[in-house]
Amino acid sequence: MASPSRTEPRSAMKRRVSVDNTLANLLNKIHSTMARLNELWNEVSMEERARVSRIEHAYGHFYNLLDDIIRAEEDMVAGVYSDIEGSRLAVSDIRRELGLEAFNESLYAPHSVALLKAMDRDLVELKELKREKLAYQQELIREYENICTKLGIESDRFLADQDHLLSAEELHSLQLKKIDLGVELQQIELEVKNWQEETRRIYEKIGADSLSPVQSNILYTDISESVFSPEIRVSFQQLFEKAQADYEKWVAISDFEYAEMMILLKDLWNKCAIPEENRTFPERFNPETQSHTDIDALRKEIAYLQQRYEECRPIFDKLNHWLSLFKEKQELDERYSTDALFNNRGGSLNNILKRQNQLAKLLPKALSELQTSCHTYEKSHNGKCVYVDGMPANQYAEWVMRSYEQQKEINRRIKQEQKKEKLEREMMYGTTPVRDSLARTRQTASSIKKSNRLPKGGPENIIADRNSQQRNSGFGLSQSGRNSYATTPSSSGGFSLRHTEI
Repeated sequence: MASPSRTEPRSAMKRRVSVDNTLANLLNKIHSTMARLNELWNEVSMEERARVSRIEHAYGHFYNLLDDIIRAEEDMVAGVYSDIEGSRLAVSDIRRELGLEAFNESLYAPHSVALLKAMDRDLVELKELKREKLAYQQELIREYENICTKLGIESDRFLADQDHLLSAEELHSLQLKKIDLGVELQQIELEVKNWQEETRRIYEKIGADSLSPVQSNILYTDISESVFSPEIRVSFQQLFEKAQADYEKWVAISDFEYAEMMILLKDLWNKCAIPEENRTFPERFNPETQSHTDIDALRKEIAYLQQRYEECRPIFDKLNHWLSLFKEKQELDERYSTDALFNNRGGSLNNILKRQNQLAKLLPKALSELQTSCHTYEKSHNGKCVYVDGMPANQYAEWVMRSYEQQKEINRRIKQEQKKEKLEREMMYGTTPVRDSLARTRQTASSIKKSNRLPKGGPENIIADRNSQQRNSGFGLSQSGRNSYATTPSSSGGFSLRHTEI
């Protein structure tokens, strides 16, 4: 156990022993040096006076050296005192600026080198901490000032000295201001962005011819770089309100204008025999899906067709005349094949047959006139033809007629096949075939007149009697035999195949 009378730590005792040993070694060195000097002087029998002079001179060097050492060490101590005081002030200032407690000097001996080194280490750490906080503060101030600039307001005056750390209260206040103004900026920016986007959408749809240069500049301004001052926000809002009013006016005008142009376009489509699949413009104007470019395209289409029709008018008139006759022929053929025709009320069958005979003479004549017009046009235009649906007009009429006859033949074969299948099924099960429209023999006009009377009970009994016969037969048309095909006229005067169910 250590002695209670011991007052110095072990490390201090070791240092003192080391200093004492060094001093003893130095004294021994001086004594040995003087002894060696006496030996040297004895060899030359130097006089005592000379020896004393030399010894005094040597001691003079020793005294000067020791004085220099003392003065240097005194200066060092004074420097330590001065450095400690300077470090104490610097540490105290930074700690106070950072809001930290004062440096604890009680852990070190007063005015000691250890105290100075501890203060220097603390000062380095404090400076790094201040640098980090100052960087955060400057970034916060920069963001705050940018928000103020975009809102068109001035930032606080106390932010001018950005090298000085704000107090905790000031920093917290700045953070709250930045958050509040940032939220306000986001709301304003979103509102202005919505105004601008909606205004752009409207004027891209209706056209921007009504905008002034200033309004156009506002419309296409990059708002990410804009200052949202009250005046700027009012400008965007007023332009948005103007766009809404212009849109409503444009819808009303365009709807009326579009309807009138469509009437004219349909007439030109028919005159120029435009195929149905090429009639791409919608029937009605829809402001949700159409814009001013669609209306401009409609105008161009009308202008083009008007010019085309005027240039090729003789051919188109001949073609439309032939198409109208052929359409009438098709309608008569369809009426001739219906059940109601065979009642021959009011001599309707005779009228149909009479008109069919007339059309049989008129159609070839109309086709010949069309061919003549096409040849005349080709001669006068260096062999250039008038095309309809990808083929010369006269060939188009021939194709329509040929397609119709081919479809009639297809329908005839289908009916024959259905009739054959039905008879085979009924004969297999011993059932008498039911007389209906599929099994009816072609009747003449005179036979239709003789049978132009209804049985007792009127039409109801006829329908009931037919239904009863079909039920008794046990079989009707099969699902595979319920399909039929018909040729129907298109709005362009052409014809298309149509699949139906019987």
